Amino acid sequence: MSIESEAERLHALSETVSESLTVLVDPFTAWLNETTRTVQLTLGHSAGSGTVMGLLESVRSTLEQLERTLGQVRTAIVDAAGHHGRRGAGAPGMDPPTGPRSVSTSAAEANNDNGPRSPTARATFGRSESTNYKRTFFEAHPDLSGTVWVHHAVEQQAMDRFPDAGLTPEEIHSLENPRGIPTGATNNRVHLSAIRKEWNIFYRANKSKKVTKEQLLDWATSIDEKYGTEFRPPVR
Repeated sequence: MSIESEAERLHALSETVSESLTVLVDPFTAWLNETTRTVQLTLGHSAGSGTVMGLLESVRSTLEQLERTLGQVRTAIVDAAGHHGRRGAGAPGMDPPTGPRSVSTSAAEANNDNGPRSPTARATFGRSESTNYKRTFFEAHPDLSGTVWVHHAVEQQAMDRFPDAGLTPEEIHSLENPRGIPTGATNNRVHLSAIRKEWNIFYRANKSKKVTKEQLLDWATSIDEKYGTEFRPPVR
């Protein structure tokens, strides 16, 4: 297997880690939130409520630690993939990757030389002092708790893939960047399939290029235009 192929496999593995964050952590977080509300309503300030709430907080801390650790695993894998890619670019007899020669319409939009469709309302970043993007999202949309997966419009891994873009955690986790995607069939079809394919096209087309923050937001905007009516709250 070539070094380039190994790097691609590592990038693909990092994407499965990102998906695991959603598949493993989010359902338990939704259950924890609902259980906490039920306990508060049912037990109130009774003698046993303190013990139950303490145990639930312990579960919450464990989930947050799991999320942080999985995030560190993803970052480490992306770093390893980047190292492999640099080795491949300088290996004798191998040309640096330049992206696919024949590209579909979506892939052509992903290429730096061809921007996406003109947006009607552009994706943007704000600034958040917290990296707990789910808490930020659900504090703004409490009615959606337990009903949606929280997805980053510009994905977290873009910080590792494109360091020259200058993305910061404060921007990535700001309220403007997450999207709520309904659980169940919609999440499987839109989040774990369609959007995953869209970003894979962008990453493949730009893997050997410098990408700007504006280009990442443009691509996120193009995804919003395709699927934003299915988000909660809708963005189109």
